[in-house]
Amino acid sequence: MAIENDKPALDNLIDNYNKKLEKFGISPSSVGWASGKLKERYGTLFQGIDDFESVLDIGCGLAYLYEYLKVTKNVSYSGTEINPNFYNYCCETYPESVFSLHDSLVPKLTGLYDVVVMSGLLNTPFPNNEFFYRDLLDKAFTLSKKFVTLNFLSNDVDFKDGKLHYTSLGDVVEYCEKYAQQILVKKPGFLNEITVTFTKKDK
Repeated sequence: MAIENDKPALDNLIDNYNKKLEKFGISPSSVGWASGKLKERYGTLFQGIDDFESVLDIGCGLAYLYEYLKVTKNVSYSGTEINPNFYNYCCETYPESVFSLHDSLVPKLTGLYDVVVMSGLLNTPFPNNEFFYRDLLDKAFTLSKKFVTLNFLSNDVDFKDGKLHYTSLGDVVEYCEKYAQQILVKKPGFLNEITVTFTKKDK
């Protein structure tokens, strides 16, 4: 069974985030991030990306990426979510942006965006992770006009948290080479985290 169609797994994921939201309120902690690192993390995601007007944030959480972007750039921002509470908050707080609620981690979405972002999505542990994340990457490149940028936990570590998924940089790069004209690998100052930005090939 494809994980995007595994309703119990998705319900469990939504429930886990709802518990964090109940505990922390509207906070980066509710979406699994440390509040003091968001600016650096987003800066790394967009390092090397200058020419863009539209952004799609897959798994946007509470839309902290939009908060970061709108400080310096007038950008058309869209976000996808599977959590109704996150989705409702985003719609109410940022009515100028477009948000969509999905019953799948791989969004059932059409359209084209200059930049497609996936921040931390690959860190979610599921059965058959490799196949699921390939579907997710395929969808990201389908929706992108220029760039796909993502971050994830590297599997090149001595210790792993059993509640998280760790990904091979080599596997991601090898799989995405067919889409990419240029690949930029960035290592921010976060333990075990890697950011990769792909410039999409011209058709």
